[in-house]
Amino acid sequence: MSSGQALDAKRLNAFAMDPNNIVVIGHDTKDGPEHPLYDERIKMPLEESMILNIMAEGVHEAVLVRKNGDQAEVVAGRRRVLHAREANKRLKRAGSELLLVPVMVKRGTDGEMFGISISENEIRKDDVPSVKAEKLRKYLAFGHTEQDAAIRFGVSLQTIKNWGSMLDLDDKVLRAVDSGKIPASAAWKLAGLSRDEQKAELEKLLQNGHATVKSTQHAAKKAKARKNGHEGDEGYEPPGKRLVTRVLKLNKKANALNGDFLKGVMWVFGDIGPKSIGGLSDLIREAQGNKE
Repeated sequence: MSSGQALDAKRLNAFAMDPNNIVVIGHDTKDGPEHPLYDERIKMPLEESMILNIMAEGVHEAVLVRKNGDQAEVVAGRRRVLHAREANKRLKRAGSELLLVPVMVKRGTDGEMFGISISENEIRKDDVPSVKAEKLRKYLAFGHTEQDAAIRFGVSLQTIKNWGSMLDLDDKVLRAVDSGKIPASAAWKLAGLSRDEQKAELEKLLQNGHATVKSTQHAAKKAKARKNGHEGDEGYEPPGKRLVTRVLKLNKKANALNGDFLKGVMWVFGDIGPKSIGGLSDLIREAQGNKE
């Protein structure tokens, strides 16, 4: 091992490049599907979560390229390059340092390059839901927020909350989700139930299939309503603006709703200001100052 080498290992042909200087076939060129390095996924829209992740963390996984004269053409990692370009646009507008993309050179025939491209995209295996939930738990334990986690994992904040709910699931339910016996969306709804209730609902799902997902979600809502002292409203979904508008029109005739309720709805719609409702201005100031 040489004195200037960090690890006792063979060095590879690795570089750091401006993503704008890496050629994505079909995106930066006029080539079509007949080209061995063309991939239809270059037409997919960029993902906001991936852009934010790269802005925060950079690109860790090297893009594989082949040399074509002085150009570096992407063999695998097209989406990383395109997302890094957008990340740099935003970083430049913010006056921040621009990112470089790690690049490794591959050599071989057109057929070999095409095979590498297939392998990188098709052989990947995603973590099972319980592993994602455990990784989330460990990440949050370091003092990071759920918003931080959403950026690092490259998913929405709601997805992070759903993963977090899995930490409250019985092991039997987790195993059923990981094995694909029940959908994760149904399991998330079980987190508010006791362990015995979770297992009972799990048996219903296993016996009757996905047709019982709605009943499982209803059971979870009912349990949550009991816990919060609102039993009777547990199956109700938040109303849309159209429904609320119709209710208000009917109320003009029947005068069935009290003044405080009406003022609250009018405030939500922007028809009146918070000063029209006693104590609301103070609550808003408190809420705006509370960053939790």
